[in-house]
Amino acid sequence: MDPDNGFAMPGGNDFRDVTQLFVEAGRDMEPEKVILMKGFTLQDAMSVIEIGEPRLDSGVTVPEDERRPPFNPLAQFLPEEICWIIDRTFACEMEWHAGNTLSQTVFTLLYVHHIAAFNPDFIPLGTVDKDPVRPLELITLVLRSVVFGLLKSCDLAWREMNSDKIKDLEDWQSEKCDISLLEGVPVNHILSHLEEAAEWTRSIDRDTMPERDALLARISLRRTLLKLMHSNVHTDVTQFRSLVALAREQLDNVQSRPVPEPSPESQAALVFDPLIARQLNSFSPLRKHELPPQDKVWEALAHYVDGFEEIHHLCDTPSVHSWQTAGHLRAWSSHPCQRFPYIRSYIQTAFSDGVFVLNRYSLAWITENFFSETLDVSYNKFVAVVKERWQGSQPPSFVDLERLTRKLVVGHLEALYQNPPRRRRSLTKTLVDWHKLYDMLIHLTDNLATVDGMPDLVLVHVPDAALLWRLTALREIILFGFQLDLYALEERAFAYWYAVQVIEAHVSCLDNWIPAVSRESVTYNEMVYQRGFLSALLSMCMAMFAIMIRKKAYPAQRMHLNILRRYKWAFKAGYDSIDAPVVVSPNFAEFASARREILIDDTFSPRDSFHLAGNILLRVKDMPSPATAGPWQGDRSRLIGSLIDICDQFSAVPSSAPDFVAYDALALKWDPPTNPWFPSIS
Repeated sequence: MDPDNGFAMPGGNDFRDVTQLFVEAGRDMEPEKVILMKGFTLQDAMSVIEIGEPRLDSGVTVPEDERRPPFNPLAQFLPEEICWIIDRTFACEMEWHAGNTLSQTVFTLLYVHHIAAFNPDFIPLGTVDKDPVRPLELITLVLRSVVFGLLKSCDLAWREMNSDKIKDLEDWQSEKCDISLLEGVPVNHILSHLEEAAEWTRSIDRDTMPERDALLARISLRRTLLKLMHSNVHTDVTQFRSLVALAREQLDNVQSRPVPEPSPESQAALVFDPLIARQLNSFSPLRKHELPPQDKVWEALAHYVDGFEEIHHLCDTPSVHSWQTAGHLRAWSSHPCQRFPYIRSYIQTAFSDGVFVLNRYSLAWITENFFSETLDVSYNKFVAVVKERWQGSQPPSFVDLERLTRKLVVGHLEALYQNPPRRRRSLTKTLVDWHKLYDMLIHLTDNLATVDGMPDLVLVHVPDAALLWRLTALREIILFGFQLDLYALEERAFAYWYAVQVIEAHVSCLDNWIPAVSRESVTYNEMVYQRGFLSALLSMCMAMFAIMIRKKAYPAQRMHLNILRRYKWAFKAGYDSIDAPVVVSPNFAEFASARREILIDDTFSPRDSFHLAGNILLRVKDMPSPATAGPWQGDRSRLIGSLIDICDQFSAVPSSAPDFVAYDALALKWDPPTNPWFPSIS
């Protein structure tokens, strides 16, 4: 090709010939010889250019202004510099919990790679000058014990998160880069080192070391956090609760004793190398990660401690419905403790280990509480009545029913503590099994003999237990789509319409059950609350359907195909083998019919619908419920308050259908952190 024919060379024409560079570099190599590095195989070398392998940067020449002097693990620092280093170790830890890699966070602390170098037992006498202002014990005793505590805390968190309750690379980064997290060192051994460091610090006169109390506060906080992670919430309930309170108190103490950042001349900043990943055996993309300012670190650490308090409250609440309600509230509000994969994994493990529930109940407890809390029906009595009145051709079997119930309840509760996309996917995977359980219960109740020719109305509606949970999962799947911003503009109208169908079916189930439930029962109070809450949600979704349907119209065929793709989980082949008809399956023909009706209905008023929803929400906002007693009542009230605010904002929407032409210009702002399901008016 003629280079002067007007076509530009891709990448430009300013290439330089580097052939001689490679010739000189390989001059001493024998023919067919290959140089390999540890953890970097020939297969890696063959693919690095194609995939942009980040480890190629390991030998990059660092610019002069970024070059660092060799790290000296025995360099002595002032007490306030040690305090600052400890503070930044908390920053590293919190950033790892936020989803970054160990090589970007914890492993940037260079002491992690020189554990043996500042062991006081291996330091020859006379090799380090004595400095009364910078005593060597600050390094060999205080900082060393804190580094040990940091690594062991990460080890305990790593083990919990590696239990597969949460997903590596989605929620957290497990790669250790062949660096030890002190896996083989007992926790009590490290706690003794931290206590020894605290005792030495206490022995120093405050006049000699003005920062003594600030240093002691940080040592104590690290020790308490390690003890908290090591304690068992089930067997050491009192200790666990006291450690949570102590950690919060010590965190306040640390925050009340801030230390200044080291001066530019100080060597303390060189203790952290943000580019250390270039020297580690890492498979993750390399980038320099900036640690947050210290006030943000303390805020994150406070939320981390709040997560332990949440664990304590949950484990002290032996109620399936309370666990479900708490999980929904946390998922809806993006509660700060949900940001920590370790806390979310711990909560799932704490509920059931596959053998016991809450470490004190057998798995049969799940089935019994599923029926008693959902419908105020004793499972044992239900089984006895079925056996007594059974008239089927084969004896009734409850083994499969109990096994499936346990699987579904545990799966539903665990899904609420997964990351948002996986949470939604996990719930979609349960829908077929919930319908299967519904069908199994129908089969049992349809084969019972009547008493005096009249069916038992309570027994007839027992299948609603499975239906209520399935409708709850279905509602969450639809609404999580708004929270995840999954829906295109033309899909939102269908999502709101489908939510209306699901919620209507849910309210209908509750209407059937509320008259049959004892008014003194926990179930009755929760059903009344749910009926009010869902009625308000129904009114809001119906209003949003009416609003969104008048936005830009798209061809029916395109919308139909989009809906089939979006709701493919509702048309799985597993439904074909189940006799019971599916309740509220997405139906485009019904949606199209509802769309035509709402467009010609001059009596429907979105503004009145929001007004009605707001009035209902005001009535249920402070309604007491045992399911949210204690720590979750405030969260539920705040959620209701945010929905009331949305209803107030939409008081500006048109009151009649003809006015919607002008309303199309009104801006709707979709902001899931503000409200997960509905837009605000900007």
